[in-house]
Amino acid sequence: MEASTKRSRCTCDDQLSEDVSCSMSRRWLLQAGVEVRPGLYQLFVGLPSYDKDCSHQIGLDLGRTFPNVPFFKDPESPGQTMLGRVLLAYSRYDPRVGYVQGMNFLTAFLLWHASEEDAFWLLVALMESFRLRSIFLPGFPGLALQCAHLSKLIQTHLPHLYRHMTNVECDIQMFATDWFFTLFTSMVPLTAVTLFMDDFFTRGWKSFFQLALTILSKLQSDLIQLDDVGAMVQLLKPMRHYRCNGDVTFQFVYLDDVSLVSAAIDANRELSDVLWLEDEHMWVVWIREACLFPLDATVFASILDSIMNYVPDAESSMNRVKGVSSARDAHTVAQSGSGNVLPKIRF
Repeated sequence: MEASTKRSRCTCDDQLSEDVSCSMSRRWLLQAGVEVRPGLYQLFVGLPSYDKDCSHQIGLDLGRTFPNVPFFKDPESPGQTMLGRVLLAYSRYDPRVGYVQGMNFLTAFLLWHASEEDAFWLLVALMESFRLRSIFLPGFPGLALQCAHLSKLIQTHLPHLYRHMTNVECDIQMFATDWFFTLFTSMVPLTAVTLFMDDFFTRGWKSFFQLALTILSKLQSDLIQLDDVGAMVQLLKPMRHYRCNGDVTFQFVYLDDVSLVSAAIDANRELSDVLWLEDEHMWVVWIREACLFPLDATVFASILDSIMNYVPDAESSMNRVKGVSSARDAHTVAQSGSGNVLPKIRF
């Protein structure tokens, strides 16, 4: 198949046109088991915005999402245009969740691989089939639950780090909220995070916790040397850091901005310590190592049972839209609130 235009997104397949999902994202749809209903996405795209605050926040976040990736860089870029439509459509599809910051990076990642409509359904699959929705519900009940799970795993597998975090009162949510809200898509380079997301669609939350523990284990020696909670959080958040005269210095910049690298080189700083977040090869190695991280079977079985039996709401968004076949039906759904009974789960 010849490409009608040069593809500005992923290059998972040769000669793939701009508006076609790559083979990997099509496989994700099959793995998630989501029922793609042709035309339903367009119905929700075509509805007016009922929540002006939600629409306003989406508009603000479009330019903050992968701002140095050409596909998403400019307000007129195809990436920003599609991202805005998908996020607005989801906020109407599931008004109980609406829009929460973090969904923009996750959705942009999906758009890097999938067509606009397929990206919408993949977002639905992550929310419903993989239980991500409870994290974004008002009050973030799923976030508290998952942070408790991560805390238990740190206590089990990294007890020295757990004791240090407890002593300095470093709460899991201080650094892990971004990890859960974006599934690492805001901090890991696009090519490397594709490896993780491919594994996540196959093995679910087990792959997430394995990568989280791998990151913490790699940074454990540095974290234990820090008694300041702010410094610990900065080390674990999507920021760049480098060493200068033995001191750790932090500065926030976008993940593909090379200005800090140049400054570090010019100042003859220790290049081995420069920008761990920027090293795509390092991330590939870490993600592959994470797949082999030996989670304690008993502890993780308990976590799985907790996730499977956690039902913060009462109705599935998928179930609510089963009867939707017209703009009037979609209008009714978009103006309603809903809970959720998740139809399936992946681990």
